[in-house]
Amino acid sequence: MSKKKHKRWRLFADPRVQGQFCLRVVIYWLVCQVTFFGAMLAFASVGGKESISPAALMNLAWPAFIMSILALPFALLDAVGFSNRFAGPVLNFRRRFADLAQGKDVGEMSFRPGDYYSDLSENFNKLRTRVGSSDPVAVEQSTTADEVTVGN
Repeated sequence: MSKKKHKRWRLFADPRVQGQFCLRVVIYWLVCQVTFFGAMLAFASVGGKESISPAALMNLAWPAFIMSILALPFALLDAVGFSNRFAGPVLNFRRRFADLAQGKDVGEMSFRPGDYYSDLSENFNKLRTRVGSSDPVAVEQSTTADEVTVGN
């Protein structure tokens, strides 16, 4: 069987999870900005005679703030791309388990290269085969053999 490359066709595989992930990135960015500007003001106020005024120091800090605003979308895109590697497989599992619970026939599960949980997809495929078996004796024997293996 040939392996074709699976391309993700949506930006967010699971918008609820990945939206929360992006919100955290933005919150971390805001905390960094507040910390940076707070530190700048603190250094300006405790410097003594040779220090520059807080207003002058803030004028020097604005270019860094503007650059960080420009960098934020790239950080968010990277966060979404990274989170697709685990959110996509979890979404796939949720859909497959829901289909199995409804008695639907589900195909073999495989993930894109680089996705997390590929070992779970192998176990899912074994479970799918066992559940889909029409021979109840084979299922019972397989379950008993696994219980013995797990127990030892």
